[in-house]
Amino acid sequence: MYMGLKGKVYDVTKSPMLGVPGEHYAKIWAGKDCTVSMCLLSLKAEDANRTDWDAIQKEKPQYRKTLLSWVKHFHDKYPVVGYVEEYITDGRDLEAEDKQDWIEIEEIEKAKAAEKAAILEKNRKEAAAKKTAAK
Repeated sequence: MYMGLKGKVYDVTKSPMLGVPGEHYAKIWAGKDCTVSMCLLSLKAEDANRTDWDAIQKEKPQYRKTLLSWVKHFHDKYPVVGYVEEYITDGRDLEAEDKQDWIEIEEIEKAKAAEKAAILEKNRKEAAAKKTAAK
């Protein structure tokens, strides 16, 4: 089964939730561009194949981060087998968009790692303080 995300078509056949025709998420997204659905975290059929995701991201920038997490997920799990025709005929520079996406994904990943490190350090200090207080 194929589905589109930000102009790329992915083969999601190996996914138990996406790759079984007529089942689970495949009922909504099989053969469709799911960019807006992923942006909005929507399971509404009417959000599949919507093409207004640029406007959605501008209106609510937090959706950009959500979409980029899906871009990374799909990139890591599924092969690209083609491109969504509308993205090509609209004259979009998919290569430039992809490059910008990965710059932002890297920034998001660094921020997540820093946040995780800060939490671990806080927990370490709290555990050390409890250990000292117990003595």
